[in-house]
Parts: sequence; C-alpha cells; structure tokens
Amino acid sequence: MTYTQFTDAVEAAKAYPTAEEYIDANAYPEREISPRLQIARARILWNFAAGRPALEIVRAAGMTATAFCKKYQIARRTFDNWSNGVRMPPAHVLPPLVYALISDIV
Repeated sequence: MTYTQFTDAVEAAKAYPTAEEYIDANAYPEREISPRLQIARARILWNFAAGRPALEIVRAAGMTATAFCKKYQIARRTFDNWSNGVRMPPAHVLPPLVYALISDIV
C-alpha cells in the first residue's frame, strides 16, 4: 500500500460508523496478503480514521503498548499520554506512524 492509497483509505473509512462495516466493505482488495492480515489492516485504518486513542490503534494491530513503543522508538510516557488523552500526538506524526504500522503487517 502506498502512502497515497493509505490516505485515501483513511478518508474512505471515515464514512463507516463501525470497524466491522468498514471491514466488510473493504478488507479484501489486495490479493498478495492473507485475508487475516487485510482485516487487521482495515481495523487499524478504521480506528485511526475514527480518531480512536493510540492504544486502540496499537491493539488493533495485535501489539502491546510496550512492543509498539520499542519498535517505533516512542517513549512509553509519551504513548501513555496519547492513549489517556493527556496529550494528542502531533498531527504530522500520527499518520506516518499508522502507515508504518500497517506497512509492517505482513
């Protein structure tokens, strides 16, 4: 998935009230990866598009907060602040981070 495809998919996901509806409509466009991984990608995309907290996005990827922070070199306290609503991730940081998370699912 290219970054342009990612941003288009995020915009499309905003039209669906639930992750399940988005998954049903969009989870299987790529034939080169398994349906299970496509569902995981779709769930992450929908959670991000719906403005869910960072922890929900990470859980949708099947990761723990600790593993996510270690892999993407984010301070755990920063991540906890994002997840608890103490602070919001910078607008220029979260989209590429979610794109990397989706791209790493193979």
